[in-house]
Amino acid sequence: MDAGKRRIAESASMMLIGEGVLALWRPEAHCRLWRGDAGPWSRLVDWFVDRPNVVRAVAAAEVATGCWLAFRQERGPARSVR
Repeated sequence: MDAGKRRIAESASMMLIGEGVLALWRPEAHCRLWRGDAGPWSRLVDWFVDRPNVVRAVAAAEVATGCWLAFRQERGPARSVR
């Protein structure tokens, strides 16, 4: 994988892990941040606000995916980014 793709993968890993940790920590508050005006989006967000354990499960999957993506880059010979 070239350096540009590794940087993109690293950035995606950081976002997945960070967002997942925030959602694990305070699922209802984190979901409420995404509530918009009335409409389908707000109804979807409200559904998640009412189900914090679903949010936690999705968040745990995000953290796991972010870690997998980050660790996947480290396989193979040592690489340097120049």
